[in-house]
Amino acid sequence: MKLRGNISYAIAGGQEISADVTYTIHLGGVNGVNDYNSLRNHFYTYNVTINSVDDIIVEVKSTTGDEPSPGSEGDVVIAEKIMRFDAHNEIFTTTFMQKNIDNSLTWNVYTPFSNGAENENPQDYNWIYFNINTKGGTTYSGNFVPYQGDNEVYSDTEFNAPNFTHPLDRYIADINQGKQKMLNIKQLVSILKECKRRFLKEAPGEHLFDSGDKIIFTTYLKEYYYEVNPENPSETVENGLWKKFVNTQERVLNILSNLQYSKDQMSTISTALYSIRQASIQTMYNKEATENFTAWGSEAIQDETPLLFETARTKTNRTYNNYYNGRQNSINMWIGENSVSWAIYIDPTTWNMKSEYEAAKYKCMRLNRDMNGNGQIDKEEIQWYLASINQLTDLWIGENSFDPQSRLYKLSTWKIDKQWYASSTILNKDRQWESSIIDPIYSYRDDPEVLWSSEGSSVGALSGTTRGINHSKVYYRCVRNLGLAKNAPEAKTPDDFVSYDAQNRTITLTRLDAKSLRGFKTEEELSDHNERDVRGYNKPWKAFEIHKNTFDNTLTWETVRGRSQPGGKNPICPNGWRVPNQRELALMYSRMPRNSTSWPLKNHFSRSSFSFNPSNGERVGFSVDNNGEVYYLINNKNTDKGGVRCVKDIN
Repeated sequence: MKLRGNISYAIAGGQEISADVTYTIHLGGVNGVNDYNSLRNHFYTYNVTINSVDDIIVEVKSTTGDEPSPGSEGDVVIAEKIMRFDAHNEIFTTTFMQKNIDNSLTWNVYTPFSNGAENENPQDYNWIYFNINTKGGTTYSGNFVPYQGDNEVYSDTEFNAPNFTHPLDRYIADINQGKQKMLNIKQLVSILKECKRRFLKEAPGEHLFDSGDKIIFTTYLKEYYYEVNPENPSETVENGLWKKFVNTQERVLNILSNLQYSKDQMSTISTALYSIRQASIQTMYNKEATENFTAWGSEAIQDETPLLFETARTKTNRTYNNYYNGRQNSINMWIGENSVSWAIYIDPTTWNMKSEYEAAKYKCMRLNRDMNGNGQIDKEEIQWYLASINQLTDLWIGENSFDPQSRLYKLSTWKIDKQWYASSTILNKDRQWESSIIDPIYSYRDDPEVLWSSEGSSVGALSGTTRGINHSKVYYRCVRNLGLAKNAPEAKTPDDFVSYDAQNRTITLTRLDAKSLRGFKTEEELSDHNERDVRGYNKPWKAFEIHKNTFDNTLTWETVRGRSQPGGKNPICPNGWRVPNQRELALMYSRMPRNSTSWPLKNHFSRSSFSFNPSNGERVGFSVDNNGEVYYLINNKNTDKGGVRCVKDIN
């Protein structure tokens, strides 16, 4: 039996071990690894403990040919410089010193589609490109070179032009004429090795090292997204390819030197000049479902720096009030009907937001890229966008399907200043008169819908926060559609993981990942729990029905809790029905109309209590108020009164 996987851990000196390893377990007798005898009608228990990859390292360095652990094989990388990135597009520089380059320079990749070294011909390597930086005098500048466009990469035919002694000569000629294209990793390694060979020949005009014996490249990391399977081009975005690369391992490209093989050639050890690692897109959708549907997902690593939603008032009064379509909101918010220059918002030499746009409203813009290289922000280039308010709610609904680092709220205490996530859904704006001329000029400030992440799914306007829209700092979350074509119209939305049947008042969740569903169906009230419950009481079942009526309007939350115990007497809901938990109420709030028909009571309480409520505190539980204006954490356990809209699990 063979076990294969990736192992990584830190070692002394700031380095990190990363290994793609195979451990062979010999299922046989106990008289050595070559004894494959086993007895009939006997049960064998094999306890396997993997402590480290030291045996592989020792094996590789062995001079005797002996293998301390003959069942351990793999490719071990000792990373000198580890660079970790999120799932979106990024830009950075890589510097190569001539002293670190030798003839063993090579690369390998680990992705959902390819695992292997350069000589194994993996096909999934075209997600990092390189463009040589410009020189200031005799040394390379640290400023970024603008992205030239997805098609401005050397093809193999161009790169290996037969009328040049080496591709380096073609590349130098193109640089001198200012028309060089970007390099992929195969081409980069070829260029670097040839530069080192010529450097040793002391021919300075024939290589690219500057006076500091280095070469600097602007490096473009593409988003962790695939339109086509690089190992099987018949698998495309139209047939559910996204299910193969979301919620999976980080993809890795190692640029390696000092490669060593073991005696049996089955294991290697090398030093990574760069180990470039990228997290996958996170989604709450059920990627195991056989149904082919589109979806959306989130960046994996949360920016922990709260910002003002916008830094200055705007003269434009565009509309971006969609509850679900964050991409359409963001396009209207950033560019309107016409394309505008990237340079208006972003400094191309650093790819940072300009100071006047260093705000939550715009930050998701920089996760995108000028895909055609024309310098303009075209609509199809806006793939990463600011989440809408219902999408923020859905991130809470499905957070158990994410890596812990990707969740909206990761603290264990209630930090009131670290709870607001601003959405791209703007239902209201303030208006200020700025001129006394005959035709008045107004300026506007957005009042976005926000989610209180420390409370789970509380929703309301930013103006309702402690310091209002002018002074409250907020977090933001960038998301991306999955499975939709890049040129899909902005009005096109991904398939919802929620199926809401208004006529029958049912919510079905077959497209929601199983980790975010309650593992059991119940016909009675849920046990006491809070919004952070890990037992499943604050998760929805696969489908539930919403009662056509509401019950009472004079109860406190504490009374509702007392009358909603499993098997209790005097229940509020009819037999077989129960009080919804917080996530079920959030699903109802995000899919049912916000009006008096859906929400006729003063308060519509959930069954879930608030985990951070202090002893004898007033913030006991959650409610949707009259007309569905806000979903909130109640303020007073004695005076906030209302009733219940009951639900029941269904098949």
